[in-house]
Amino acid sequence: MAISRSTEYGECVAHCKDLFDGNNEALVACINGCAVVNAPSGQVVAVDEVGRKIQSEIPALGSFVAVPDAFPGADPGVQNAVKFEFTTVFSDENRVQTLFSSDRVLIDLAAVAPSKLDFKKLAIDCDLIKGIAEKHPDELRECLIALQTGGSSGIQKAEKITKNIGLTEENFAKAGGGFFFVAVAVAIALGAGGCATCNSNKPFKQSTTPKPKPPESDAGPGDAG
Repeated sequence: MAISRSTEYGECVAHCKDLFDGNNEALVACINGCAVVNAPSGQVVAVDEVGRKIQSEIPALGSFVAVPDAFPGADPGVQNAVKFEFTTVFSDENRVQTLFSSDRVLIDLAAVAPSKLDFKKLAIDCDLIKGIAEKHPDELRECLIALQTGGSSGIQKAEKITKNIGLTEENFAKAGGGFFFVAVAVAIALGAGGCATCNSNKPFKQSTTPKPKPPESDAGPGDAG
C-alpha cells in the first residue's frame, strides 16, 4: 500500500529526530528538508567536459549545515562559515534517507566574526595554496572531479588526494595558517562584486540563461521571395 504524503512527512520527521538527537541545528535542517523533497532543478545552460550539466540556478533541496567537528583546528570565528547541504529523501522502498551533497558548499559570511579574522594566517594560507597549485595542478583537478562525481568512492578519492598533496586543515594549521581564511576572503570579494551588480538598477549585460533560438522557417528553397 502506498504511503500518503502526510505519513511520509511524519516518518521523515521521526527519522530526523532519531538521527540528530541532541543537535538542534542539524535537527531543524533535517526537518526543513522533509518539506522540500523533489524540488525542481534549474535550467541547464551548458555541459562540462565530463558530461555534467551546468545549471543557471540551484534550488536548495535541503538545508546547509555547519559541521565544525570536521575541522577541529579551525578558528572559532570562522568554523561555522562553511556549510554542507543536507537533504532528506525517500527511497524507492519508501525508506527515509538523509543525504549530503559533495559538490555543493556554502560560505556563510554571516557566520564569520570580523574581529576574529587573522590576516597573518590568511597570508600564510595564500602562500601554501600557491605552492600546492604550482606543484599539483593535475591532482587538484582530479580532486574536483571526484567531488563532482560524489558517492563514497568519490569522497574517499578526494580525501586521499588532499592528504597526499598537503591540502588539509591539519597541515595548514601546523604551518601557522588558518585554512578557512582564504575561503572567507574569496567569498568577500565575490560577494561584494556580485551583490553590487545584483543591487544595481542597470540591466545585466549577460544573462545566466541561454538566449532563445529564433524560430526555424518552414519555407522551402522554392518558397523564398
